[in-house]
Formats: sequence, C-alpha cells, structure tokens
Amino acid sequence: MANKTNVFVKGGRKYVLLGQKTLSLSSAIKELTGWNTKKFETEKRLMRQRISNFNILTGSNLSPIEELYYKAKFQAQREYYASKGKEVKPFNELQTAIRDMSTSKLSNIAIDDFATGGIENVKSKAFQRQYEIAKDYILSRFEGLGRNFVEAQRILDALENDEITTMEANKQLQDFAEEMRQLKDENPLKWQDMHGDTIDSPL
Repeated sequence: MANKTNVFVKGGRKYVLLGQKTLSLSSAIKELTGWNTKKFETEKRLMRQRISNFNILTGSNLSPIEELYYKAKFQAQREYYASKGKEVKPFNELQTAIRDMSTSKLSNIAIDDFATGGIENVKSKAFQRQYEIAKDYILSRFEGLGRNFVEAQRILDALENDEITTMEANKQLQDFAEEMRQLKDENPLKWQDMHGDTIDSPL
C-alpha cells in the first residue's frame, strides 16, 4: 500500500513514526483518522476479516492492523492532495483487492470444496466472487513481470485458465520475481537473456 518503511518493532510491538512522534499503530490510525474508540474497533474488525479472506485466497500473511494503518495514511494523503488541488493517487492492486474483499467469513465448506476440487468444485457464489477478486489482484500485480519473462507469463496463463489456484500462482510468481532479482545482481547477462526485448522491467 503506502510506504511501509517507517513501521518498526520495539519490545515485541509494532510502532510507526508519524511526524516527530513515535506511536503504536492503533494510536497512529486514530490520529490520522480522528476516529473514536468505537469507530476504530469497528474498522479494525472489518479489516481483520478482509485480510483473513485475502490471506486465505492468496496464501499471504498480511497484518490487519498494519494494513489498516496504511489505508488510513493513504486516505489522509489523498485528502491532503485533493485539498491542495493536486492529482490524487489511484488505489493500487493490493488496496483495491483488500477494499473489495468481503467482511463476511469465507465458508469452511467452500474452503474444503476448493481444497479438494479447485474453484470449479465450489458451489458458493460468495466464495467464487472473492476468489475472482484475488485472481484479478494477482493477474494485475504481476502483469509487468509476465510481459518481460516468458516463465512468469506461463504462470499467469495457468491462473487465468484455472489450471492452478490463486495461492499457487501467487507463491510461484513471488518466488520467480525474487529469483530474477537475485539473477539480475549475480548474472546480468543471463538475466537479460531471460528478460526478453523490453527494458521496462518491474524488478
């Protein structure tokens, strides 16, 4: 989402630098949004469920409280830019996917059906809608990687055709992207051979 470099762990808890102050993520969110405790707890609960669904469908391990902080920070930035008449940044792929995730818990029956037979075995329309959101996120996130690397495009095509799951595709693409980052540093000529003709590498 937003720039995550100012989040750090101290004494087992996560803190953030907000201006000149060091605040817990919860305090930073309240300061950015002006939410009272009741509103904050409601938004935290909704984000927790969205992130739970997202993590299940993508095999990710996102933190709900961190993502709520990034959302609050990004929204504050958007409001500031808008007040100054400046261009407002659009939501990125992750922000869009989290925003669109359901705040209702995914059905355990649907999850089991999916685990045994893939998306075609799932009868739950709600699960299918959430799955498509996760699928669109991965296809959008790694689109540039696919343009530049044949192997990445092969994985994307397999996901598009439901030959692999969103969890499998996300892991394979993340692993491949990391492999290409390392290859670019260690063997630039081999990386260039794999990279293809374009030079707009997302790596």
